Amino acid sequence: MILDNNITKLNVSKDQALEYILEQFLQWYTAEGENTSYGLSKLKLIQLHFFLCSTSRPLLTIFNKFVAKKFGPAELDCLELIKEGTFSSMKIHDHHLILKEGAPPVEIDQSAKDIIDEAMTTLKRQNPRIIHLSAIDLMITTNRWRCWANAYKGETTEGQQSPSITINQILNEPLKYYGVSTI
Repeated sequence: MILDNNITKLNVSKDQALEYILEQFLQWYTAEGENTSYGLSKLKLIQLHFFLCSTSRPLLTIFNKFVAKKFGPAELDCLELIKEGTFSSMKIHDHHLILKEGAPPVEIDQSAKDIIDEAMTTLKRQNPRIIHLSAIDLMITTNRWRCWANAYKGETTEGQQSPSITINQILNEPLKYYGVSTI
C-alpha cells in the first residue's frame, strides 16, 4: 500500500526529517528488546530509509534524489548525512546508532511527523521483522526491485555518476519486496 496524501510540500528540512526517521528506527529496533547481532549500521539505515520512502509519496517529495548504488538504492543527500554520522541527537557509527546522552527527542513539524509515522506503520505492516534483518539481507532485497536493477545496469565504470531512480519508478514498482523469502 502506498500512502497518497495530498501534501506536496512539507514544512521540514531533509536533515530534520531524516533525524526523526532514524530516531523512529532506533525506537522500533529497541522496543522489541531483541538482541541481534545485526545492529543499525550505516548500510542498514540507508536500506531501511529506502524501504520507508517507498511506502509514501509525500516522503518521496522530500527524499527525491535516489540513485542506484552497488549496494542498492540510496538517496544522495541522506547517504552523505548518514556517512557523516553526526546529528544533533544521535551519532551513527559504522555498525550502530546511539542517542547522545541527554539529547531531547527530535522535534519536527506535526504534519511531517504524521506522514513519517504513517509510513513507519505501513513499513511495519509490510514486514514487522525488517528492522532485524542484516544489512546484507536488506541489500539482497533492494536488489530485487526492478527500479534499482534497471538503473544499475547503466553503471559500468567506477567513478561514473550513479544512475538516478525516479520517484515514479519507485512508486510504480510492480513487485515491492520488503524482506527475504525466509521471513
